[in-house]
Amino acid sequence: MVCTLGIAGCGGGNDGAGGLNGAVTVTGSQVATDSSSNVTFTIQYTHPLKTDLIGVPINYTVTVDGDIIDHVATNFNNSGILSVTYSVPKVNFERSVHCVANSANLIGSATQKVAALGTLEITPLSATFADSEGIGTTKTFTVSGGAKPYSFVVTQSVPGLVTAVPGASGIVLTRASEAAGTVLIEVTDNLGTKVSAQATLVTYVPPAP
Repeated sequence: MVCTLGIAGCGGGNDGAGGLNGAVTVTGSQVATDSSSNVTFTIQYTHPLKTDLIGVPINYTVTVDGDIIDHVATNFNNSGILSVTYSVPKVNFERSVHCVANSANLIGSATQKVAALGTLEITPLSATFADSEGIGTTKTFTVSGGAKPYSFVVTQSVPGLVTAVPGASGIVLTRASEAAGTVLIEVTDNLGTKVSAQATLVTYVPPAP
């Protein structure tokens, strides 16, 4: 889990002590990728009279799925705004990221839901090298969902049927033999989830002269 911290504003000259005056608010946002989400919480203290809030104490606790990942006691800068960002890996279920902030018994909180990983899939599930498709013909299998990076295991019923070139989002098979046979492709994602597909090669028949 990666955290970044930002405190808005600078300067000072006000002790910022506000007791139970004002309010603490927490707002959440996130930027998602295929395998994680950058969750940001912005904590703000507002006082009914003061605008320079340097030195106002703030402590906050962040949990992911109920487990504490961060607990910090610090002070606001003059703006009364503090932002923290966490990189939360996606898993096979929806995750709950919660932030509770407390300043002089003024409490604010917010929750962000991190969507589950998409289902690991490979398409197509099967492909055929027809009798008219000779050496050099390619078939592409595309992988999506799950947790990257992917790993590939290619098993051939007859050695040398195809060459296999894996990539970040799939694998390309190139016919290397005119013989018949089958090729099994097994994909495993970073969480150990597996999916498979198969290619069938029909004996190549050259065109009639």
